[in-house]
Amino acid sequence: MMLDRPVLHGAMVHVQFRNAGFLGEVVFCEPKGELYEAHVMIAESDALGMRRTVRFPVDMPAQVLSAKPGESAEARIVDISAEGMGLELLFAPVVGETVAIESESSIAFVIIRHCLQLPNGRFRAGGEMLHVAGKTAGAGNVVKGGGLRGLLRKFSAGEK
Repeated sequence: MMLDRPVLHGAMVHVQFRNAGFLGEVVFCEPKGELYEAHVMIAESDALGMRRTVRFPVDMPAQVLSAKPGESAEARIVDISAEGMGLELLFAPVVGETVAIESESSIAFVIIRHCLQLPNGRFRAGGEMLHVAGKTAGAGNVVKGGGLRGLLRKFSAGEK
């Protein structure tokens, strides 16, 4: 890809093309005329360089709940795959922490695997899904209802 400024070799970056985006590592960046030619290797790939699972771009509001006491926080789910999800948040979640992500239709228990600050000041985090449960009609907001924290603590402690 061609950029208007250089990017450090080894830097982790978020690349966005229309409705699809990915996290990657800069493996090459050199001047080419007035611009810089950069090559980015997609993160989370196998030995052949192929992504393990297909990601589907989405834009869904969500609530994030930590096992620690405190308020939930708003987030947006920006992509989903069979193994995980991408989130955009106003804060940097703790890498390695298990959180509950509640959307309108489901609740997912997710281990935060990486987090990167975006140019707009928000944070882009990726998480590995441990378990997903659909919500019954009329269940309302379970995170705000407070009944989820004990179950989240069990997931955080490794109980399943």
